[in-house]
Amino acid sequence: MARAITSVPEGERIPPLVLQISEQLERDIIQGRYRPGDRIREQELADRLGTSRGPVREALRLVELDGMIEITPWRGARVVDMSPSELDDLLEVVAALQALVSRLVAAHSSDEEIAAVERLVDEMEASIEEGAPMRRQLRIAFEAGALLREICGSERAGEMLMKVGRLAYWQHRYLLTADVKWRRMSLVKWRRLIAALKLRDRTKADGAAHALVDHSKAYILRAVGSVAHEQSVLDDLPQRMARE
Repeated sequence: MARAITSVPEGERIPPLVLQISEQLERDIIQGRYRPGDRIREQELADRLGTSRGPVREALRLVELDGMIEITPWRGARVVDMSPSELDDLLEVVAALQALVSRLVAAHSSDEEIAAVERLVDEMEASIEEGAPMRRQLRIAFEAGALLREICGSERAGEMLMKVGRLAYWQHRYLLTADVKWRRMSLVKWRRLIAALKLRDRTKADGAAHALVDHSKAYILRAVGSVAHEQSVLDDLPQRMARE
């Protein structure tokens, strides 16, 4: 998982060990080893990775710049726990940046580059028809998104989408429970985006990109709301039992 250039303070050279630790920590967060609100203890992380607390502390600072954790005095680091409204706002930003990147792809990329994205969408369709786990479809979708950033012709726009996308990326774990109907509708939206790109229609590409992100956002927000409700019920359980 390549680190966005915008995440690194200008003029600062990151030691390789610090970079490796930060990337491992971001993978841990994305894959659910650390959940929203979990504390990340420097010594525990250092022991697990076989290193000292110094590089771990610097790695935590980098991950904080990416917005995945927050560090507060005396309390240390914890994984950011977004409210549904904050997540809604974040995904709106992702949609706007994805639409921008898609417009740039329609305007500047070659036919061969668009064909490469289409091949990934073909692979996505095959994964659905084969009944492959949703994780595989997500992996292909992220590869397609990365390729769109790469071929859009604007390094800055690609970096912005990558940085903001990091904050939303790990929320896609909620999509792992999506059914076949949802997966096929996602594929339809990808096909519409490809069609707009091949036509070089920037307006349609913008709309298709927004629709693609909105499709994921609606599912994620429903899932987040459901989890929040279940947690509130569990939190209230001891009080209800005491009253009874």
